Amino acid sequence: MRLDALAGIASPQPTGHHTATVVAVDRWGNVAALVHSSNTMIWGDSGMVVGGIPIPMAAGIYQQRLAAIVPGGRLPSDMAPLMLLRDGRPSVAIAGLGSSVVPESVRLMIGFSRGEAMTDWLAAPPLLLNFEQAGLPLAEQDELIPTGAYPEQVVTALRAMGFRFRTVDSQRAGALRGTVAAVRLGSKGVREAAEVPEVLAFAETE
Repeated sequence: MRLDALAGIASPQPTGHHTATVVAVDRWGNVAALVHSSNTMIWGDSGMVVGGIPIPMAAGIYQQRLAAIVPGGRLPSDMAPLMLLRDGRPSVAIAGLGSSVVPESVRLMIGFSRGEAMTDWLAAPPLLLNFEQAGLPLAEQDELIPTGAYPEQVVTALRAMGFRFRTVDSQRAGALRGTVAAVRLGSKGVREAAEVPEVLAFAETE
């Protein structure tokens, strides 16, 4: 055993996560967009480990919704992996996570489907979850902007353009947001993969 390990100064092991996304394309053009989450309170509280696999009270936040499902009914899910088909073949695939996963996935799919630069759209500030107006269509909801995130002249220009938005506490951006991994397949076999680094997302093409 290494001396630094015995002394307790060894490099820490990577931490695990309860949610992850993967988008993959193989050499034949088969596409998969996957999202895995325990859908539970933070880290779960069951303490159960079966065969070395932790079971953190899976679907714990959906107990009321699960109880309301009729036999044979569809299971509820807030995950939003999306796949855009053109002429019956995959063109764009994204897998999103986070509490603003649906509006963020829709925003990115619009940009990717129009041929916009994937890295530019992923680098843009993510849409924040607008739970106060969740019952309205996405286009009718206010865009949320963290206080102090943009210079005042930008905010003033947005108001002059009639852009629908309102400012919210800057701490909200740290929790109520989402991100995706994405792959785009071009008509001539060209493939692009993009992701936000170190945010529990992975995109890959073979």
